Amino acid sequence: MDRTYNALPKLPNQRSIRLIKLHGAANRDDEIYIDLATVSLENPPSYEVLSYTWGDQIPDQVVYTGGGKLYITKNVQAVMKELRLKPGKSRYLWIDAICINQDDIAEKNSQVAMMAEIYKKATRVNIWLGESNQLSRSIFMSSRLFTLPLAPVLWIERKILYLDSPTDSRSRKTSFVCDMVHTCFFSASIWT
Repeated sequence: MDRTYNALPKLPNQRSIRLIKLHGAANRDDEIYIDLATVSLENPPSYEVLSYTWGDQIPDQVVYTGGGKLYITKNVQAVMKELRLKPGKSRYLWIDAICINQDDIAEKNSQVAMMAEIYKKATRVNIWLGESNQLSRSIFMSSRLFTLPLAPVLWIERKILYLDSPTDSRSRKTSFVCDMVHTCFFSASIWT
């Protein structure tokens, strides 16, 4: 299956990134429509970053770009559906699997080298651990009691964590929450 990275606008220089303009939808199951734009990392518009589990999923789900298609994984599709706003509203996102041409090694190397800065300049980091089930809902309900006093967690539902920008004065608390999520959900043997 062609992943159709031809639909991506070319990056004009080494300090440019692509952003996704995720259009709103009336229903969760509506098709996903996006626009892709290139922006300078020196002065980007307000955008959010998505951190998520890649896994070994095949990119077989379609998102529609202005005149083209791009294939994404089910995991990315699920979180994009959760992050969509109402019709007529949109938000800018940076998702590595879409914003970086995965077929272009030179671009990947250049963009990966800038990822810390891409995350730092984001207004929000969204962490997606996958769709919820009864066990994950119970864990997250319990974790709310622990994380709410830490302030960087704005909302937890369906396993999306919204964290303030790492440039925020509470960055140590944000880092602590990220470390806790990593320890609890990526390193624990119950998930293997």
